[in-house]
Amino acid sequence: CGKTLADWGAEVIKVEPQNGDFGRYSGQNFGVPTSEDVNPHFELLNGNKKSIVLNLKNETGYRAMLKLLGKVDVLITNYRQVALNKLGLDYKTLSEKFPKLVFAHLSGFGLEGPIASSPGFDTVAYFARPGFMLDFAERDTSPISAPFGVGDLTAGSTMAGAIGTALYKREKTGKGERVETSLYGQSIWGLGIVLQSVKHGAVYPRSRKEATVPLNNCYKCKDGEWIYISVLEYDRYCKSLFKLMNREDLCENEKFNNAKGGEENNVELISILDEGFLLYDRETWSKKLKEADIAHDYINHMKDVLVDKQAYENDFIIDYEYQSGEKTVIAQPPVRFGDSRVSQHRLAPKLGENSIEILKSLGYSDNEIEEMSEKGITLIRK
Repeated sequence: CGKTLADWGAEVIKVEPQNGDFGRYSGQNFGVPTSEDVNPHFELLNGNKKSIVLNLKNETGYRAMLKLLGKVDVLITNYRQVALNKLGLDYKTLSEKFPKLVFAHLSGFGLEGPIASSPGFDTVAYFARPGFMLDFAERDTSPISAPFGVGDLTAGSTMAGAIGTALYKREKTGKGERVETSLYGQSIWGLGIVLQSVKHGAVYPRSRKEATVPLNNCYKCKDGEWIYISVLEYDRYCKSLFKLMNREDLCENEKFNNAKGGEENNVELISILDEGFLLYDRETWSKKLKEADIAHDYINHMKDVLVDKQAYENDFIIDYEYQSGEKTVIAQPPVRFGDSRVSQHRLAPKLGENSIEILKSLGYSDNEIEEMSEKGITLIRK
């Protein structure tokens, strides 16, 4: 959320403990370098920010945090409610001190309910609990491996938009607001259409060989590569597809030439389409489907995104080179304002890189900052 707002032009200050946000080191879990000078995982989520170290459990550090909150528009936190209460950084306390503050709280499972206080990374709250891992795997196989960070980034994007709305409301009313979202809630919102279908009888997990709509399914081509076709208007496009695979006979067969028939005879039709797609390689199929105006795309590997012109020419992903010469890639928030391209990427801050600057802006003297550093209340880099 903070990275998105920073990329959109906000000044974002990251308040870290003495040993730093764990995100400075967690890239090692994904095989990514985590040195102080080359840290792509931390860079992805913290470029364009500033960093200040404050020990919030210390009274002096807490008072410094309150001074900072008195100057900013928004507080973004993913601390659990019990931790916020202990620190005196809960919404009730802060809204009384700072009535114009927008308090943005991201949680694992929401603020109410029996597991509201449970820890919740996106692997458990976004993927495991809502059904992603079991119900989108091929039936009778193991659960899918949850990809790290997908829920975090999508929930953060939702929160960034909500913060903008809360700030607009404040402009109209003069009052701050608590804005809350969760990984579990974000996942359920994303699954909204699927959950409705389950409510009305759909059964998951399922096999691609039994897809309810055979024209909304994946197929293997002659070269062994996979392609996905997505036909929502069955009656409009089915005959065009049948002709592409030289099966004009299907166009007159009421078992397959209408949406009701295709659904009732889905297993048989998928078997026919499996044979048809083996006629040509994936590139040839793509050309034929494009000419027929049938929505489709390659089923790619993630490594393919790293060389995809479509991604680079829209700034969905950018190349980044560190001062050392080492290179990485950074995904970007997928929003553009007017004709502007991606904002200039500033290196993610070193731990406490901006402590002196920020504390001075809050009225602390050099001697006071030095004393705070000596007592472990802050960390300064000279």
